[in-house]
Amino acid sequence: MAHSGDFYLLGVVPIENFAATWDAFNDLLIPAFCAAKNTDPCDLRLKAAAGTAHLWAVFNINPVAPVGVFFTELVEKGGRRIMCGHTMSGRGLRRWAHLAQGAVEHEARKRNCDVVQVMGRRALLRVWRGYTIVGEARPGEMLFEKAL
Repeated sequence: MAHSGDFYLLGVVPIENFAATWDAFNDLLIPAFCAAKNTDPCDLRLKAAAGTAHLWAVFNINPVAPVGVFFTELVEKGGRRIMCGHTMSGRGLRRWAHLAQGAVEHEARKRNCDVVQVMGRRALLRVWRGYTIVGEARPGEMLFEKAL
């Protein structure tokens, strides 16, 4: 739940800043990739360089500090264009995850996606409203979807 003193900035990391951002968020990325057993960080980095995946950074404004990170990836599947969100990790996730939802959905609309799919724990539904469970993404994580 967001608090009145919470101020966050989030956005897609330009590929030329990828390495520095990766280093700054290393303590958040490593646990995320350990939990996401079938997500390959090297593969995501290559997809980011190709423009089909994006690393998103979340900063707390006061004091300025990196607090969260996640990836989105464009996928064409079954005649649908899907914006997939995954590998979300961070401190105070419940305070900024709703901002991530709005940003991801906005980016998906800009890229003419039909749906947004997100992998995560069932509790994510408390923060990301309007999504339904469409399956299990991997053990312990569900696949949520929202039509745009």
